[in-house]
Amino acid sequence: MSEEGLTRAEIRAQKEKEEQELIERDRKRRQAEKEYKKQLKKEGRLTTSRTEERSKSREAGAILDKAIIIVASLIVIVMLILFFV
Repeated sequence: MSEEGLTRAEIRAQKEKEEQELIERDRKRRQAEKEYKKQLKKEGRLTTSRTEERSKSREAGAILDKAIIIVASLIVIVMLILFFV
């Protein structure tokens, strides 16, 4: 529908209607995804979620951070021993 010949109120109403349709379509999509997830969980085929993957990644990152700090401090200690001996 072209916007020529429409009043501002009609254009605004048309845009609000399109926004409401978009919101409703998004709500239906989310509901369908939720039902599909329940179905997969019931069948035992549910994969890991992103939050689980992120938490594992954070744990690995924390371990690597600690390892880097330990290695850096050992290098500093060795450098100090070599410098003063």
